[in-house]
Formats: sequence, C-alpha cells, structure tokens
Amino acid sequence: MAYNQKSNPTWSYPHRSTATVYNHPAPQTDPLDPPRAFSLKRAVLAAIVSVIFIGLVIGLIYVIFTLSRPDLGPGFSVSSASVSRFNLSSTHQLTADWDIVFSIPKSGDDQCVYYDTCDATVYYGSTLLAKTTLSPFSQCDENEMQVTVHLAALSSDVKDKDAPGLAANRALGSIEFRVRLLFSSVIWIDGWSRTRPQRLKVWCRHVPVEFSSPNTTGSLSAAPKECNVS
Repeated sequence: MAYNQKSNPTWSYPHRSTATVYNHPAPQTDPLDPPRAFSLKRAVLAAIVSVIFIGLVIGLIYVIFTLSRPDLGPGFSVSSASVSRFNLSSTHQLTADWDIVFSIPKSGDDQCVYYDTCDATVYYGSTLLAKTTLSPFSQCDENEMQVTVHLAALSSDVKDKDAPGLAANRALGSIEFRVRLLFSSVIWIDGWSRTRPQRLKVWCRHVPVEFSSPNTTGSLSAAPKECNVS
C-alpha cells in the first residue's frame, strides 16, 4: 500500500525557529559628563562642607573663650609712678628706683579675681632696666584696687644704642618708660561660674616721668596711663 502524504493532514514537516536575537550595544558614555565627574563634584562638595564645619567650630570656640573671660580693657592703668636715685654713669651703668601704682578693675560686684605670681619689668627702648616678682593676691571686695610695685636698677647695663637717648631725655627732664606685668595665671569666679587659669599680659607702653631738677625724684607727668591687656 502506497503511503499517501496528502491523506494525513495532521502530519507536517518540522519548521525552523524564526526567532531573531538582538545584540544590544553597550551604553555609550557621555564625553561631556563622564562618571568620574560626578565623583569629583561630590568630593568638592564634601570638602566645602568640611571647611564650613571647621570654621563654625573655630568660631564657636572663640566665642566661648571670649565670653568666659571678662574684658579688663582700658580700666587697667598706671595711676602713679615715681623714680628716685636716678643716675646713669659714663659707662652706661644705671642706678634707679621705681615705685609704680597700678589700678586694677573688676567687672562685677559679685566677682572674685585670683592673680598668681607676676613678673613686673621696666624698659627703656629695648633695654630691660629693672625686674621684680609679685606674690599672688586676690580681688573680691574691691571693684577697683591699687597695687604698688617697687623695682630697683642696681648697676644695670644700658645698651649702647639706648644710653644716649636715656641720658639726653634725663637732661631734658622727661623720660618715657615701658612697664609690663606678666601674670602666670588669673582666675575669674562669678557666682557658680569659674574660668580656667589664663595667662595675662599688661603693657603700659608710654609712662612719662618728669624731673623738675637734676637731683629730684621724677613723677608721672600725665593723667593715669591706660594699659593694653591681652
């Protein structure tokens, strides 16, 4: 019996798959905005934020330090000064005595201020003429107190560049000295608040002393001289 292909309608030849495979190209990088540019922007932004944060921290520390330390300001002054036994030899050896009274203020009625040891010095030009050390003291009851400092120059060597000017000013009857107080530490106590010990430097840069005659004692020739406090 012959096999009739057409007699079996259910039979067919297998068909090949007609599915199409598409190869998608890799995404192209934008040359105007590569990925590393985004990372660079983030790094720059982080650096700016860090700088701002550090600046704020430094500013906060400065404000806290300023508020925690009372401003003595221009109230710290030389209220009187005298110089006796002044003698400058031809070999630039100086002998003299200074008695200087400092007026020390206080910011508030309920405040106490504790001053540790202090180095007091007198200069003319760049020459250190005399130096002494003050013992610790406190200021609680007085809103303004007077502290007297005695300094002596015994055969002090005056620098060659300063000696002619010192001798000439003495002959003219007026000498300007520079006076410095350097406290090793100062503590302010106001009620329950207490500052940390802080160094305090007081510079009185122009302290004029007048002599009426060659053998007299010189004295402060102006109103109380305000000092710089730092």
